[in-house]
Amino acid sequence: MQYQTKFFLVFCFIGNIVFPGSLSAQQSVLDKNISIHVKDQPLDKVLVRISDAGGFHFSYNNEKIPVHTRVSIQAIDWPLRVVFDSLFKNMDVDYLEVEGEIILKKKRPAKISLQKQNPGKFTVSGYVWDELTGESLIGATVRVADSALGTVTNAFGFYSLTLRGGNYHLVYSYIGYKKQDVSVILDRNFSKDISLVTDPALIEEIIITNRDYNWMPGLIRSGKMDMKPTTIRKIPAMFGEVDVVKALESVPGITFFGDGSTLFYVRGGNKDQNMIRIDDAPVFNPAHMFGFFSNISPDAIKDVKIFKGDMPADRGGRLSSMIDARTKDGSKQKFGMSGGLGFVAGHLSMEGPLAKDKSSFFISGRRSWFEWLAKRNSPNTESVYFGDLNTKFNIYLNTKNRLFISGYYGKDNFFNKSGRSDAAGIEWRNISGSVRWNHVFNEKLFLNTTLFGAVYDYNLVTSASQNNVWNSKLENSGLKADFSWFSGPFSTLKFGVSGGFYKINPGNFTYGNPSEKASVPYVPVRNSLEWIAYINYTYVINHHWSFRAGIRNTLWQNAGKTTEYVFNENHQAVDTIHYPAGKIYHSNFLPEPRLSVGFQINKKSSLTVSYSRNVQNLHQITNSVSPFTTLEVWLPSGPNINPQVSDQFSLGFFKLFPGTGLKLSIESYYKNMYHQIDYEYHAKMLLNPEVEGELRFGKAWSYGLEILLRKDLGKLNGWIGYSWSRALKQINEVYKGEVFPAFYDRPHDLSVFVSYQFTPRWSFSAMWLYTSGAAITTPSSFYYYQGYSVPVYAEKNNDRLPDYHRLDLTLNFKLSKPERKFQHDLTLSLFNVYGRKNPLFINYNKTADSNGNIVIPADYLPMPELFPTQLWLYEFVPSLNYNFRF
Repeated sequence: MQYQTKFFLVFCFIGNIVFPGSLSAQQSVLDKNISIHVKDQPLDKVLVRISDAGGFHFSYNNEKIPVHTRVSIQAIDWPLRVVFDSLFKNMDVDYLEVEGEIILKKKRPAKISLQKQNPGKFTVSGYVWDELTGESLIGATVRVADSALGTVTNAFGFYSLTLRGGNYHLVYSYIGYKKQDVSVILDRNFSKDISLVTDPALIEEIIITNRDYNWMPGLIRSGKMDMKPTTIRKIPAMFGEVDVVKALESVPGITFFGDGSTLFYVRGGNKDQNMIRIDDAPVFNPAHMFGFFSNISPDAIKDVKIFKGDMPADRGGRLSSMIDARTKDGSKQKFGMSGGLGFVAGHLSMEGPLAKDKSSFFISGRRSWFEWLAKRNSPNTESVYFGDLNTKFNIYLNTKNRLFISGYYGKDNFFNKSGRSDAAGIEWRNISGSVRWNHVFNEKLFLNTTLFGAVYDYNLVTSASQNNVWNSKLENSGLKADFSWFSGPFSTLKFGVSGGFYKINPGNFTYGNPSEKASVPYVPVRNSLEWIAYINYTYVINHHWSFRAGIRNTLWQNAGKTTEYVFNENHQAVDTIHYPAGKIYHSNFLPEPRLSVGFQINKKSSLTVSYSRNVQNLHQITNSVSPFTTLEVWLPSGPNINPQVSDQFSLGFFKLFPGTGLKLSIESYYKNMYHQIDYEYHAKMLLNPEVEGELRFGKAWSYGLEILLRKDLGKLNGWIGYSWSRALKQINEVYKGEVFPAFYDRPHDLSVFVSYQFTPRWSFSAMWLYTSGAAITTPSSFYYYQGYSVPVYAEKNNDRLPDYHRLDLTLNFKLSKPERKFQHDLTLSLFNVYGRKNPLFINYNKTADSNGNIVIPADYLPMPELFPTQLWLYEFVPSLNYNFRF
């Protein structure tokens, strides 16, 4: 890995030589000399010629500048400022140089430019809020009017913009809110907090964007999507339970297992290669009710970012994707409540100020209520439910310090009666939380310090009365500090450090009766430390070129108290090593370079090319292909498991279609993945202290093309997404080391989402999904042995399940008029409208009896002829939900 680090340092050194302007002062554009001769030409064409001759870029508003006025000028080796003075002497046009650009604007006689009086640079910074609730707005745009100069707010609503001294017209905007124009005299550093007002005409629109693209296409990040709760609520959902994770199945490049599952695969990566975070704390299992629903409720979420390529250096830990969810802060102005009831669950949220304009709280809870129905249909049911709780406290300490305290708790419980006085079943819990401290050192330097923790606890209870339990548990805690240095409108430096601790129980059985404990093998608990340091620099070189460069360095250490096994070339344990508590016995250090270059073709289109390396040290060990939450075992990297590594290259094209509201993105990628995990045939995964001997390792690679055409504005909006991809694996000692398609190799994926606002109170949404069937292994032939029909499997993943597709519809009616404080509505959802039977499995162990019933042929002698059967979960599912808020 050393050569990669050296390459990165050499690249940075060459960059400083090639782009010295980023480090030293440059000649003013206005002092450049040009020659030009035009006669009776429109002003806009003359400006193009001047731009080409001077090698700079103009920014102006066609409605404020008389671009159709015909002008004449003859200049031989004149400074640009002289050319402009001559060109605009009879026009009401002023010019200003800002960061190498020439901004043209209508003259304002009452205002005197400070450009010449004060050529120094100054910074305006602050927060952007929702005026009604005081909620910080993530990704709000702050820009100089009639130019591409600007910035966006960070995850806490903070912005910083550095410009040369002068008079500026700043525009603050956010989708769904009215723009706010503010005139500032930038002759010193100062803070400016802005509150935006929601726009009723826009608030109901679909919001799925790449925010970087909104203000400067050259800075777009490929493989990144932003999704808002307003979008998620419009997407049809099973039983009307709107779902953050399930909504991602409409995003090109993200493929779900199928019906009734929250397992998903991103750009050819495995299911454990995706990380979900809520307020910077990880959630290791996003499933409720085995995966029919996810545990991230839109009621609690205000922003979701999805990274599936070109991941920034401050994020990592997984090979394929990061889903970063931010919860609501709670209103600092007034108390509010919202909730709803559906066929499956009810939910309730409350928010309000603890001290007006200073601090706030937010609490959101959800609980299923179908237990009575389950007990009615199955008398042996003891308990069946799921629930979750989100809490957050937002405390304003002073102008430079804020504190956020977030927490999440989720639980699932499924138990059946076992005998007269006993019960057996499964349960799992997710607990996560974070304490975040924001500190503003000055107008340019921002710090976020986070203390976080998370627990995933899974129990298989064989006897509740005797307390006999198989338990798998994963605990993680850590501390990190993230700095942001906003050095100018075209450059941002981010850097930080973090340290974390993992404690992993890979699955052990405990008995209430201690005398029975000795008969069960003990799987050693693992302890690991993770140290991270990163730096990421973003710079816009000129009006065409921009780049991001970063590196993330991860040091992973294994610590005692634990036991490790030494395996020979036949994967047999030949030695046992016991490590005492606190002993660091194994380490690995891997750098993760990231690089992205953007080229802005024009104001409407751009290109990006990127490379990113990701490292993963936490691995889910399971050979199950079940779509449901199963007996999950996690193991860290260590002496017997190398870190998983991926190298991803991507190329993207992005285009706006002004006047139509349409945006097009086309992205291609190629990803190599190393040290990929597979399993010995008939591997023993549970209660096996030597489980690492069941693992087989190799490589995988994936490639694909993703197309997304979306319309964000107007009564009719939505998107069409398509991806073509392949995911292939080659594992030593599996399938003779030959190449085979991964289970999640599904070449074609098409999604169509449409939403239409008929009236202010009636709206309609439709979603159609199509995906190629998953790769599966089926018999290539059969032979008979002593009267039994025996299947022969010659190739791995040689066949496919039938293609998956379904249509979902939603009709929403608002029961109250928009101007009323109390709002409530009804939503009718029709899931899988045409009743498609999408199979999860195909089995070859069934036959038919004399009555034509499908049976397992255990009681038939001789063995009858076998034939395939398939299992699906549901067909047409209607539901009706009621929601309210005030």
